[in-house]
Order: sequence, then structure tokens, then C-alpha cells
Amino acid sequence: MRRLFISCLLLLSITACDGPVEITTPEDNNATKEIVSQITEFGYVATGGDATERISCVEESFRGAILQAYLEIEPQELHSKLIEYHHELLSLHLYYDNSDNPTIIPATLGSAEEWNGLQGRPTIYVEFACDDLKEELYEGKVGARGCYVISDGKNELRTAEFTIGVMRTRPLSNQLWYKTNNGMPIELSEGKGPKIVGHELAMWRYEVTFEEELTTIIPAYFKDKSGVTEVIIPNSVTKIENEAFMRCLDLESVNIPTGVTQLDQSVFVVTNLKRVYTDDLAAWCMIDFMGPIEFGNDLPYGELYVNNQRVTTLHIPESVIHIKPYAFTFSNIEQVELHNAIESIEYNAFEHAGIKSITIPNSVTAIGHGAFNDCQSLESVVLPNRLSKLSSSMFNYCHQLKSIDIPQSVTVIEDGALYMCESLSEIIVPDGVESVEGRAFAGCRNLETITFGRSVNKIGYSALARCKKLQSIYIRATVPPTLEPHLFKDPDEGVPDVTIYVPMDSVDEYKTSESWSQYSDRIEGYEI
Repeated sequence: MRRLFISCLLLLSITACDGPVEITTPEDNNATKEIVSQITEFGYVATGGDATERISCVEESFRGAILQAYLEIEPQELHSKLIEYHHELLSLHLYYDNSDNPTIIPATLGSAEEWNGLQGRPTIYVEFACDDLKEELYEGKVGARGCYVISDGKNELRTAEFTIGVMRTRPLSNQLWYKTNNGMPIELSEGKGPKIVGHELAMWRYEVTFEEELTTIIPAYFKDKSGVTEVIIPNSVTKIENEAFMRCLDLESVNIPTGVTQLDQSVFVVTNLKRVYTDDLAAWCMIDFMGPIEFGNDLPYGELYVNNQRVTTLHIPESVIHIKPYAFTFSNIEQVELHNAIESIEYNAFEHAGIKSITIPNSVTAIGHGAFNDCQSLESVVLPNRLSKLSSSMFNYCHQLKSIDIPQSVTVIEDGALYMCESLSEIIVPDGVESVEGRAFAGCRNLETITFGRSVNKIGYSALARCKKLQSIYIRATVPPTLEPHLFKDPDEGVPDVTIYVPMDSVDEYKTSESWSQYSDRIEGYEI
């Protein structure tokens, strides 16, 4: 048996099940009739129900469900004839009965080449991706009907209709849904929550029904439960308690209702969380991600889905003016688009994220420490012209960052701001910077040239440690800046073969100063 994914190649009218279909068919209509008479069954299938009336969840998410229609053909030798004729003979579509002008989702079978080599029972599958289905069907507000048509070009030779119940992808306010990796239910305790009145398999998930509305997810439900891979929480929930999913080792997917305003990192500690769903990106941006410092205060997840769509390009809503701490840590978001009213990006907001580029508008005046820490795919960034500092660890371990223009407004480059940015070959510290703190540029292994502006008066501990390819340092300050120990090295490393260029009139002052005298043989003058 083989699944054939279909393309929407033919749009049928809703009357297709009620009258002839005008399509061209081969001349051998007897073969057509022979095939038609041997189609013994038609229906729709999926996991979690009986063999002829169920919904399919073939992807690793409730929301990736796919509706499958199937035809069973006997005997086997007629299969090759259907391969020859199928484009002209067979078409399927699904439509809603929720209005006078129902939505039609057409489907045709794949190319004849796709059918070659089919073995075993001659069952043909045609799939309708649920991405094409309307939200009303997901929400359980409407049902749907479907039909298939086989025609000899003049008359319908056979039709069939089927009815599909509603496909709710969200629990009622007194329900909680989950899925397990072995298809078996878990032992679910009430704890201090409302009384459980039902716990049964329904379609592709287990539905837990409570006596009253569910507003809080407590640890008693899922903490330390193995086998649970997905959890869908009703929109009535406003609180997820600390440790609610702690050591739920197989948990990969969960939705966060829009009423939840705070998440402690210990909620998901020691899980395998990969996907997080939300219905409102603005509400997501308002969540306070809190937690004990030893856990790192972040929510580890990979893919963020908003309204069932995976976010690869993040468009921050107009209503959001502050991007809160840890809002997008560990996410696989690749691009970020910020509107011109954003005022701040708070600490660790994009830590460990997969972003490749970002342009930060000039409305932003503050970027918190570690905001882009360990964004190892980040290649380009445009900083705002009102920024007063590069915060500590701001671009720590951004290995792919190839260049950075530090705004003239910056006065301080804090410790480790560009630590281990291994792709930087040149850095220009603008004239407005007064202090460069410890390890600011340490580990920039491919850095060849760095220029310090006129106002710099302090360069911190190991600021240029492990910059092994460094060849030239240009200092525009006429008064030698104060140096903290080990400018070029950690205590156990050597000094690179570097030349230090200082203003021509200040060469002697640099060579005799307490901070720079140890490098006097490397100091040369240059005209600014």
C-alpha cells in the first residue's frame, strides 16, 4: 500500500455528485466500466478509530492531520488499466456544507509514473491536507461532505458521497487532550484539580474530561509521566504551574493558551520540547518567562507555530513595543522583522535562536545583555543609531557574524559583547566609545584589524585574548587608554605578532606609559 500525495489540479463544481462531468476519456469505455464495477469500497481513514471512519494524523502534530480518501479495487489485474485511464476517469473533491456557496477542495490522483510498482492490495489513497481546510471545520462548527466521480466522458458511471464529522483541534473548556508514543493512555491524577469524569480515546488523541472548566495545569497531570508526546490545552487555561511538565521526558509539542501570562522555566525542565503553538503572537510577546537562575530562565523549544503556521520569518505585531526576556530563545526563527515603534529588546530575547539576519530600527534605544547570545547562524545585523551600549554577551558566540557597524551613539562596549565572533575580520570602535570592557572581542580568531576611537580611555581584561590573526591595532586617542591585564592573552597564551599604531605626536607617551610600556617595541606612529 502506498500513499499518493495529491495536487489540487482540477476544480470541480459542487454539483459533481449530481450530474454528468464533462471530461475527455479514452475510447475504450468498456475498460472504463470494467474498472468502475470493481471499485468495491470508498471511504476515509486515519489512525485512532475504526478502519472505515477515522481521521489521519500522519505528521507529528495534531494540527498536521491529513484527511485520506481511498478506493479499493479488485481484482489486482484491473489495477494496471486504472493506471492507464485514471486522469480521465477519476476525480475527487471535498466540500463544506456550511453555506450556500460551500468551499471546495479538489483532488486528483498523481501521475501514472507514481503508480508504477504498487504492490499488495490495490487500494488507492488520495489525501486532502488539512492546511486547506477552513478553521470552522477545525473548531467543530461545521461538518463536511465529499464525493468522487468516474465518467466515460458523457455520463457518470459511478459516484459516492461521504460525510465527515467535525475535526476539533482544540479541547472544550473542560477538556485536556494528549497523545502518547505507544498509543496507550497514562495514569492521570486529579491532584488538586477538578474531578475527572472521562478519559477516553477519541480519533487521534486521548480526551480527559473534567467536571468543571479547566483554568490551571497542575503537576499532578503530567509531571514525571513518560510516553506523552503532545499536549493540547484548552483556551480556558490561564495558569501553568511550576514543574507542570517536569521530567515529561517524551514531550515534544504543546500549545500555550493566550490567557497564560507567565511561564517558569521549570514548567518544561527535562523535556524534549520541540514545538510550541500559540494563537496570538502579541500575547506570546507579553508572557513573562521567569525561573530560578540555576535553570537559565529560558523555555527550550525549537519551532514556534502561530495560528498553526510555523514561523520562519518573525513579524513582531504593532502592539508590541518591548520584546521581553527569553521570548524567542532556542527557536528556529530565521528572519526577524521589527516595526518602527519597538523601543527595546530585553535580555536574552533571542538567545540560541536560529536567526540569520536582523535589522533593528532606530526606535530601539536599549538591547539587553545576551539578547543574541549564541545565535550561531546570525550573519548580518543592523544596529539602531540611538543605542548607548553594546551589552554584555550581546553577540556572544555568533560565529557566522561577518561584520558589524557599531553606532556612533555607543559609549560603552560591555564584557564579552562580541566574544567568539570568529568570522569578524575588522572592527571599528567609534569615537564616542569611552570604555571597552573585559573580553569584549576575545576569541575573534579571524580578526586582523581593530581601530579604537578618540574617546576610549579604558580597555578591559583580555579584551583581545585569542585573536591569533590580529595584525594591526589603530588607536586614535592621544592620551593612552588604561589597560587592564592580559590585553592579548589569557595568562597561558602568547601575544600575537601585532603592530600598535598610535597618533604620531603621542608615540613617546604611549611607550613610556605604565599600561603600554610592555608593548613599546610594537608601537609605531601614524597620521590620523
